[in-house]
Amino acid sequence: MVNRKFWILLLVLISTLAVAFACGGGDDDDDDDDDDDDDDGPGTGEPGVLHGFVRDFQTKVEVNNAFVEAVDDETGESFDPPITATTDSSGEVSFEIPEGNDYVGVLVTKDGSMDTIQFHFEVGLANEEFLLINEGTRDLMLLSLGLDMDYSKAVVAGGVYWGDPTDENAVGCSMVTFDPDDGADVHYFGPDALPNAARHIDGATPANGQGTLEAYAQADNHALSYYVSINKDPQPNVNLLATVFDEAANGTEENAKQEDNIIPMLYANTATIVNVYFDKSDYPENPTPGWCTE
Repeated sequence: MVNRKFWILLLVLISTLAVAFACGGGDDDDDDDDDDDDDDGPGTGEPGVLHGFVRDFQTKVEVNNAFVEAVDDETGESFDPPITATTDSSGEVSFEIPEGNDYVGVLVTKDGSMDTIQFHFEVGLANEEFLLINEGTRDLMLLSLGLDMDYSKAVVAGGVYWGDPTDENAVGCSMVTFDPDDGADVHYFGPDALPNAARHIDGATPANGQGTLEAYAQADNHALSYYVSINKDPQPNVNLLATVFDEAANGTEENAKQEDNIIPMLYANTATIVNVYFDKSDYPENPTPGWCTE
C-alpha cells in the first residue's frame, strides 16, 4: 500500500510540474504588455473596489468556481453582511468594499483545496492575485518533507521579495522566523518548486541544496524565495520576519537586513499566504547575499 501511494503521488508530482513549467503563471516576462487583462500585474483600479484573479499556488493557473470572501484585514472576520463572490471561468472576481477599509483580507475556498487566506490587499487595486493551495499540492509538500498534516493546525507559506506586490523580485537565502515561535519548522523550496528538507538557512552557512541563482528561470522566477511552515499553532497577531545575512560565516543580526509582516490570524486547517518585501526605496539593490550560490 505504501509503495502504491508513493508511485501515485510521484506521477501526480511529475504531471503537476509539467503543467507548471509548460503553462507558466500568466505573464512571466517583465513587460506587462500582453493583451489579456489577467496578464498585467496589479495596478490602479476603481476606487472602493478590489479586483483580481484566483490562481493555483503551484501552477498559477486560474481557478474557476472558487468561493471568495473579502474579510476584515485586522481580524480576519467576515464583514456584516459578508462580502462574497464566485470566480468565473477565467478565475476573475471583484468586490465593492465598504468605506473606511483601506486594506482587506481575501479567503478562497473550493472543494479539493485547502481554505487559503491572504491579508493586506489594498482596496482600489486591480489584477491582484488570490492564491489557492490544492490538496494535491499540500500532500506533495508533506510527502517531500516526510510530514503528516495535523488538521487542527495551520499552514503558512509565501515568498520573500525585493520590491512590492506590483514588482516582485525573488530574494534568495533569506531566513524566515516567527514571533511567537511555536516550534514548527520552516522549510525552503528548491528549483523544483517544492520544499526541500535538506535546505537549511541559519545565517552561518549557505543554504544547502538551494541550487544556483540561475535556477530562478524555473517556477516563475520565484521558487527559491519560497518557504512553508506546516502544523503551526492557530493564534492571532503572529509576526513573520525575513532576515538576510551579509556574511555566510556570521549569523548575527548586527550583520543582517530584516523586514517583517504581521499576520492578523492563523486558522486551523487553513493555509495563510504571507509575503515579505524588501522595499526598493530602502534597498537600492536586491539584498540576496553574494554567498547565496548553492
